[in-house]
Amino acid sequence: MRNSAQGERNDKLFYDQFIKLAPNHEQAEVITSIRNDERGHNQMFRQMYWELTGHEMTGVSSEVPEHVNLYIAGLQKAFQGELSAVEKYRKIWFGLPYGVYKDALY
Repeated sequence: MRNSAQGERNDKLFYDQFIKLAPNHEQAEVITSIRNDERGHNQMFRQMYWELTGHEMTGVSSEVPEHVNLYIAGLQKAFQGELSAVEKYRKIWFGLPYGVYKDALY
């Protein structure tokens, strides 16, 4: 979960940069929505971690994600990143107890 929270943080920072490359307002709005989802996912993982362990999540690094300069390159990076996240979250999902946590991650 800690790695996933870090990934969501990095994704949020990536989308902050990527919004600026959007060719029009509509696409910037879509990317902004995705960025806001990443922020919420980070909070979700932190909350789950605290509820399951009784400890606040610490040790999340302050690394800055790789910068992209081209919109198409950013789309490719975003797509690959989201596919990778799904694989990671599937493993977490199988380890969660049935109920609210599995539902939230699903």
